[in-house]
Amino acid sequence: MFDRVLVPLDESALAEQVLPHVVVMARLGDKSITLLRVLEPPTSAGVEQPTDPVEWQLALDGAHSYLAGVQRRLEEVGVKADIDVVEGDPATSILQHMHDKGIDLLAITTHGRGGMLGHSLGNVASKTLLRARTNVLVVRSLRASRGQVAELPDVVRYATVLVPLDGSLRAEAGLAVAARICDRDSAAMMLTHVVEGGRPIRRRLPDDAELSIRTEYRASQRQAAETYLATLKKELGNGSRTVDTTVVSEGDAASAIDRLSSERGVDLTVLTAHGETGSPRWPYGSVALHSVVYGATTLLVVQDRPEAELSETHTEKAARERQGHG
Repeated sequence: MFDRVLVPLDESALAEQVLPHVVVMARLGDKSITLLRVLEPPTSAGVEQPTDPVEWQLALDGAHSYLAGVQRRLEEVGVKADIDVVEGDPATSILQHMHDKGIDLLAITTHGRGGMLGHSLGNVASKTLLRARTNVLVVRSLRASRGQVAELPDVVRYATVLVPLDGSLRAEAGLAVAARICDRDSAAMMLTHVVEGGRPIRRRLPDDAELSIRTEYRASQRQAAETYLATLKKELGNGSRTVDTTVVSEGDAASAIDRLSSERGVDLTVLTAHGETGSPRWPYGSVALHSVVYGATTLLVVQDRPEAELSETHTEKAARERQGHG
């Protein structure tokens, strides 16, 4: 499970939509929760500008006062949290804080004070999530809010929790946390597997033999998937936990998961950052990355690889080398 949770807030109502979900995570066990506000120095054309000391102190005081107010609201529903205010670029500061404090769950909304403007991820969320090397809880701030949330609901409940699985042990890393969430909320756990057949060469039409082989292969894979999910259902099911299974035979995994989430009214999707073919060269495999960027439901990505195993991206390496030459 998660021991240290970081919740970045920018004083916007959109960013505060993460808070009810933080309450859910906090109630799964003892957690150290930190509310973080990053104050960005004023810039002009990308160049940092001098800041009036009095105005900056007022901004610091305002940020502390804001976080203290959120802290009190969380305490009213039984959740304790620390607060921290730092100066710098928001995404860089969030990532640095995660590294320095050993954060193992980042809880963040897709959009903040910059608004939605049609983008799947806001600027800060995009820069932070795509470089995060830990577990992440992504809350879709797709509903407009007016003003800050005055009160937090006593409980937030997930009715249906989707757990996509590709048959690998790595993909099963999210089952334990999904089970705990389902037990807490008496939610139904939906296990799903997407059967993906081999892609044909499009510049020629397949002959009858090839079509027959492909059809037999998909049928065999579907049967194996149904057996696999049935075994997991038996292992995970108990007197009070409802476990459903679904095998999807159409489309690629990312699209099928997104479609299934919408059709079944899924409240939370839990999946691992990598599956069978996941490479440590990137923080996320293709399915997880698609879900982070384009998904429509609240998403919990369980990072299945230690941070030390994940390689730097090409951009991160270039930036580090450039700093070394400065």
